[in-house]
Amino acid sequence: MNKSKANFIIDILMFIAIMAMGGQGFLLEYVLVHGREVPEKYGLNVDLYFFGLDRHTWGDIHLVIGYVLLGLLVLHIALHWQMILVMYRRLVTTSKSRRIITPLFIAINFFLIAFFLFFKPEMRDFEKGMGRGRYTLSSEHSGSAGKRATESETNRREVNEQHQSEVDSSIRVTGRLTLGEVSRTYNVPLDYLIQKLGLPAETSSTTKLGWLRRTYNFSMSDVEKIIRKYLEMH
Repeated sequence: MNKSKANFIIDILMFIAIMAMGGQGFLLEYVLVHGREVPEKYGLNVDLYFFGLDRHTWGDIHLVIGYVLLGLLVLHIALHWQMILVMYRRLVTTSKSRRIITPLFIAINFFLIAFFLFFKPEMRDFEKGMGRGRYTLSSEHSGSAGKRATESETNRREVNEQHQSEVDSSIRVTGRLTLGEVSRTYNVPLDYLIQKLGLPAETSSTTKLGWLRRTYNFSMSDVEKIIRKYLEMH
C-alpha cells in the first residue's frame, strides 16, 4: 500500500472515530442521563439501557474509541512528518525561535495529556440535595429523633415518616461504584450486600457494581432495594 492510500484510510478512520465519539457524547448527555437526573427526565427511578448497555458501559466504549483516535492521530502525524517539518521551518524562520517554541510546544502538549497523573481530586462533603450525601443528613435527623423520644407518639411517627422519605430519595447507586464504596456510603455491611445479591463469598470489595450486574444479572434498583431494606431494619 502506498503512502497516499494509507493517508486516505487513516483520515477516513479518524473521521469515523470522531463522529462516533460525538454521537456517544450526545447519547450520554441527553439520553442515558446521570442517575440523579433520571427521575426528572423520565419520571421514574429506573436503570437506562441502549442496545442492552448502560451508561457506564457506553462510557467505557467512548474511552476505547478515544484511544483508537489518539493512535490514528499519531500515525497521521508520522506519515506527514516531513511535510510538518518543512511547514514549521517556513513559519518559524529563525533557529533561535525554534529552540524556544519547540520545547514549549512539547511541554504544553505533554501536560494536556498527562496532567491527571500529577493531581489528586478534591474531596468535599456531600451537601443536602446532592445525591448520596443526603443519607448522612438523614442519619442526623434520626439521631435528633432519638433525643426527642419523650415527644408524643404522633410526632415520632411524623419524624420517622419524614426520615424514611429522605432515606428513600437519597439512595442512588451506579455501576461505577464499588461494593466497598456502597457499603461505606450507606453503612451497610459488605457481607450483607454480597449475600443478598447472590455473589460469591470471596467477591472483592473493589469490584464495580457495573461488572457485577452484567455477570450476576441484577439491576441497580435491586441494590437500592437491598440497601433500603437494611436501613429500615436498623
